[in-house]
Amino acid sequence: MSNKIKWGQSDKEKIEFDSKNASIIGSNGSGKSSLMREIAKHSSNCIIISAHKNLTIRQGSYRGHEQDQLLRDKDHFEGPHHNGSVPNSNNNLQIDFNQMIELALRDYNNSSVKELNRALISPEKIVNDPNRKLDDAIKIWNTIFSDREISYKDDKIKAKSSGKTDFYDIEDLSDGERVAFYILLKLALSDEAQIIIIDEPETFLDPAILNQLFDECEKEYTNLISTEY
Repeated sequence: MSNKIKWGQSDKEKIEFDSKNASIIGSNGSGKSSLMREIAKHSSNCIIISAHKNLTIRQGSYRGHEQDQLLRDKDHFEGPHHNGSVPNSNNNLQIDFNQMIELALRDYNNSSVKELNRALISPEKIVNDPNRKLDDAIKIWNTIFSDREISYKDDKIKAKSSGKTDFYDIEDLSDGERVAFYILLKLALSDEAQIIIIDEPETFLDPAILNQLFDECEKEYTNLISTEY
C-alpha cells in the first residue's frame, strides 16, 4: 500500500513511498527543512522535531502553566525560517523541550491517580499498572543506553549509572542523551499525530546509538519520516 504526503496545493506536489517510514536525503541547502515545513503546512496533525537540538533541561520550569496552553504549544514548533530567524511565541526549541517534560510528568501523575481511583471503587481493589507515556519513553531510552538508567523518582526524572545506587538529575545528561530523550518524549506525547518528521536525526547522536534509537522507535511508532544529509 502506497503512502502519500502532500507538500503543496497541486496533485504533483506530493511524496509517495511504499514503506511505513521514509528518509529524505539531500546536501546542505538543498531545501530539506523547507520541504519539512511545507509538509507540515499542508498536513493535519503533523509533528516536527527540529534539527536544532542544543538542549538544556530545566525540570519544573512550566509547573505553573495551564494545561491548555502546554497542549496548544506542543504541536506547533516551526523552527527557524529561511532567513535563519526563529519565530516568537512557542517556537523556541528550549521551551518546547521543557514543556514536553512538564506534560510527561503531568500525564504520569494523572494516569497513576486515575488508575488508583478506579481500583478503589472496583470490587477487587486491584491497582493495575497504568499506561503512562513517560514509561514508554523511559523504556526505550533504557534499552538503548545500557550503561545509564533513567526513572521517575522524587517527583522528577532522574538518572543513574549502571551498577550505582545514587541518582542525579537528568540536567546532567550528555548532549546526545538529551537529544535521544527529547525525541522519545516528542514521540510519546504525539500519539495523535498522523505524520512525525525528524529533521537531521543524526545531530549529536553517535551512529550506533542513532540506528538503535530509530529501530526501537519504529517498533512503537509507525508514522516516522526523517530528513537527513
